[in-house]
Amino acid sequence: MLPGSVGLDEADRAIIQALQEDGRLPVSVVAQVVGLPTTTVRRRINRMRDDGTLQIVAIADHERLGLPVHVIMRIQSDVASGDSVGHALDVLDEVRWVAMVAGQSDYLIEAFFASNAHLHAFLVDVLARIPGIQRTETMAVVNLSKNSYRWSTMLRAAAGAPRSVRRGD
Repeated sequence: MLPGSVGLDEADRAIIQALQEDGRLPVSVVAQVVGLPTTTVRRRINRMRDDGTLQIVAIADHERLGLPVHVIMRIQSDVASGDSVGHALDVLDEVRWVAMVAGQSDYLIEAFFASNAHLHAFLVDVLARIPGIQRTETMAVVNLSKNSYRWSTMLRAAAGAPRSVRRGD
C-alpha cells in the first residue's frame, strides 16, 4: 500500500483501472479482467462508491455542451471571510471545482461559460457581490493539452515505478 493511501489494495486499484478504461463495463467483465469473483468485485465497487473513493461519471466536452469559455481564476479573500468565501464559491453553477490553496491566492476555481458576456456578467454581477473577495485574476484556458483521471499512472509514478518517457515530435 502506498503511503497516504487509505484502505486500498492492489485489487481495488486494478478495479479502478479497469473502470477507467470503460466505466460502463459490467461487473462480471471487470471481475474477469482483475481475476476476482464477481461478488467480490461488486462488493469492492460498492464499498468504494459508498465511501467516496470512486465515482463513475460521464465526462462531457464543455464546448459541445455550449460552454466554450473555460477559465481558471485565482481569488484572494480577507482572512476573516475565508471560509464563507469558499462556501459561496461552492454553490456557483458555473464553477466546476473550488480549491483552497496556500500561496498568494486563497482559492483557485475552474469555471465554464457560454460566452465572454456570460463570463463578464459572472465577474461583475456574481463574484463582485461575494463579501470578503478582495481580488480576482482570470486566466483563459486557450489550449488544454492534458486532462487526465488516470490515477493508475499517477500511483505508479508516486511509487517510484519506471516512467515511460515520450519524446517530442
